[in-house]
Amino acid sequence: MSFKIGTEYKGTDGLKRYLQYVFQEMQSYDEGVKILQWNDDTTQHGLHHISKFPKAITSLKKYFDNARPQNNGGQVYVKVRIGLPITSDRETFETDFRGWAKGEDLRFYECTVQHHNTRSVGWLVYAPNSLNGKNGAKQ
Repeated sequence: MSFKIGTEYKGTDGLKRYLQYVFQEMQSYDEGVKILQWNDDTTQHGLHHISKFPKAITSLKKYFDNARPQNNGGQVYVKVRIGLPITSDRETFETDFRGWAKGEDLRFYECTVQHHNTRSVGWLVYAPNSLNGKNGAKQ
């Protein structure tokens, strides 16, 4: 996630207020959304309400990796894990929230999970000769 922060959001408290503002907007699209700890495998220690946001920068970095307060404003880059309930419509949430974020000059970049317990899996198709490669139908 990258965003440009203004001088009205000075220091750690300002960064926290801005992140709370973004989180509130997320919750307007899906009340069950959580901000999960970056280095934790579980989903039980997530932030689910703005009152639960930590005050210290070291604790805030557990949820927003690379978070650094800006006293003079500027670009901020943080890594964040967003958790949605199973019952949520992820596609609708992403479309709605990204539309809002674009207007706020806030960018989300989806990346693969980079964790030691995660494996990438690919599937190789062994197709018979009778399969038409262009349209996937049998000849």
